[in-house]
Amino acid sequence: MYPVHRLSQRLELREFQEGDADAVFAIYGSERATEHLSFEPRTLDQVQQIVARSIKAATTDPRTEYALAVTQRVSGELIGFGRLALDPPSRAEPPWVSLCGPRPGARVTGSKPCG
Repeated sequence: MYPVHRLSQRLELREFQEGDADAVFAIYGSERATEHLSFEPRTLDQVQQIVARSIKAATTDPRTEYALAVTQRVSGELIGFGRLALDPPSRAEPPWVSLCGPRPGARVTGSKPCG
């Protein structure tokens, strides 16, 4: 299925686009956002490769990975990265990963991970 585009009252899930790497780096490069994950903060170069791979994977047939940008619907600001893979790279990784960037004053809860 391509492209994926879903809306809620506050959030939008969309395919990654060229130019999203800096916003993803604000999340994946953050020690606070990654402190409880299975990987250390990523470098900008690593994030650029992740975004490029995600864009390429979106048009692969059959599609086995869905990496989606989570944005605020009103502002369009990219605030999260969601990934669903039919065959995760590591058996230790769950098939669905959702990671949102830390925002000043934001509370992180299990029921509302990105919003």
